[in-house]
Amino acid sequence: MTRAAVVALLLLTSTACSTLSTLHGAEPLAKGKHEFAVGVSLQTASNSFSYVGVPIPQLEFAGRWGLGQDVDFGFRAWLLGAGFDTRYRFWHDERHHLAVAPAIGGFYIPSVGGSVEFHAPVLGQVDLARWAKLSGGPRVVLRDQINPVSMPGGEKGSIARIDVFAGGGARLELAMGRRAWIGFSTDFYAQPARHAIPGWSLGLDFAFRKPDKAPAPNP
Repeated sequence: MTRAAVVALLLLTSTACSTLSTLHGAEPLAKGKHEFAVGVSLQTASNSFSYVGVPIPQLEFAGRWGLGQDVDFGFRAWLLGAGFDTRYRFWHDERHHLAVAPAIGGFYIPSVGGSVEFHAPVLGQVDLARWAKLSGGPRVVLRDQINPVSMPGGEKGSIARIDVFAGGGARLELAMGRRAWIGFSTDFYAQPARHAIPGWSLGLDFAFRKPDKAPAPNP
């Protein structure tokens, strides 16, 4: 196989072990509150097999902490990767919320390579009831993939590629008591730079949040 053919094959098959699912809406946790979530999803465009349209299951664990008024911090880990984000709510009223939640993540395996991703979502949310929340919005994902290369003749090097995903998603959260929530999410992304098949994700997650404290009795 020629050097050009090796490089072309690697460019076609070198993809990130990543996630495109949405695990939260636009309403941040209050200061001092925290949340733990576990999610499962079917995704395409997150690894070599799914780039050709075969959906691959993904398992994720996530945590969030309220930092202050309108701001919280999140961490999530998935198969072979991890990331974090900061959510800032810049407008809200009694039932509506608007926020941005920039995120960075990636993975690295020696001798295999890795990737770094940047997510830039804009989120809107409507509180349908105390027990139901609907959210969604547009998102752009930039993925920088780097892989080592062993060329014919024993030469070694690396190749890099930037993938662009443009799309968005929607999410429905339903309360299951004071502490537990169940979420249903769907995400869809085009890859305009590569003219590849669209990427998508269908997800289900369970979140456990610290409930509000009952008011202290009057002395």
